[in-house]
Amino acid sequence: LVQGSLPFPLPRNMIIVRLEEQKILVWSPIAVDDEMLGKIKALGEVDVVVIPSAHHTMDTKVFKNRVAPEARVVCPASIRDALHEKLGTLVTGTIEEEVDKGTIKAALTAAGMPEGGELALVFDVGDGDACLVLCDLLFNIIDVSGMGAVGRFVGTHIFGSIGPLHVTKFGKRFFVKDKAALAEWLTTTVRTTLDGLGLNLAVITVAHGVP
Repeated sequence: LVQGSLPFPLPRNMIIVRLEEQKILVWSPIAVDDEMLGKIKALGEVDVVVIPSAHHTMDTKVFKNRVAPEARVVCPASIRDALHEKLGTLVTGTIEEEVDKGTIKAALTAAGMPEGGELALVFDVGDGDACLVLCDLLFNIIDVSGMGAVGRFVGTHIFGSIGPLHVTKFGKRFFVKDKAALAEWLTTTVRTTLDGLGLNLAVITVAHGVP
């Protein structure tokens, strides 16, 4: 996990997953300095770059051009047309196609949200364990020391983004359409999928906050 920042004091994460043959997958790329670039290249060749949502495209072009010019860039099928208008030919495939190839073990569309709202990914991290990668569905911002007084106030009282693993106030109001369906998806659908893959949930990562 590589943590970056935004002009508004909100932490954001880039997830790196080891693949076979000394290759790696990068989820939600962020611009990095030379030191971090060296660390990423030491892990292997970037084979796949994942854009998890239409709201996470800020550094995609910069990252691909600088770090992974030959990598496949994929996104949820539900937003591919929208991203084509935004990013042109940068996107070359879909997350669902990567699932078919076995790069990603599963891609689960969150229930109770609008189309394109959240596509959770499951990765096999070895020893029968799985990592569930979520985008903006849940936040887990614990350390607010670098956010400043204004950032803490906005995050707490306006967006509701600060605190242990939770759906934000903003998310509940504008994105969650059916709370019961979402709760059922989180508690049952995800577990059923992992059981079917023979994997145990070891870690949940999110776009904003700690695993």
